[in-house]
Amino acid sequence: LARDLGMPPWKVDVVRRQMRGWNGDALAEAIAAVATADGAVKGAGGAGDPGYALEKAVVQICRARGGG
Repeated sequence: LARDLGMPPWKVDVVRRQMRGWNGDALAEAIAAVATADGAVKGAGGAGDPGYALEKAVVQICRARGGG
């Protein structure tokens, strides 16, 4: 796998550990939360408080992974 990805074997092990607890749906939810927060922080759609947008994204990401 490391050779196919052009990564050193130790890096593949690190990524595997980081991916535990994630599946395709959860990852898609997290990416969507980050995209929404990014837009809100940049003022998309007349968004209000950037701090709240970031806080909301963190909560959504934690829930997507099953952490709350």
